[in-house]
Amino acid sequence: MNDERRLAVFGFKQMTASELLTTQLHELIDQIQIHDLTEDEQALAAWFDEA
Repeated sequence: MNDERRLAVFGFKQMTASELLTTQLHELIDQIQIHDLTEDEQALAAWFDEA
């Protein structure tokens, strides 16, 4: 079974590198308490949430 089909069987979709990095970034942002962020970091997090 090829990798793409195996991923489909397990409910995963193939992701581009950009999608994967964005997903990982979202996960990191979710792990950080928003009150611990500077104003610039909060703005960056909001920008990624809109993207």
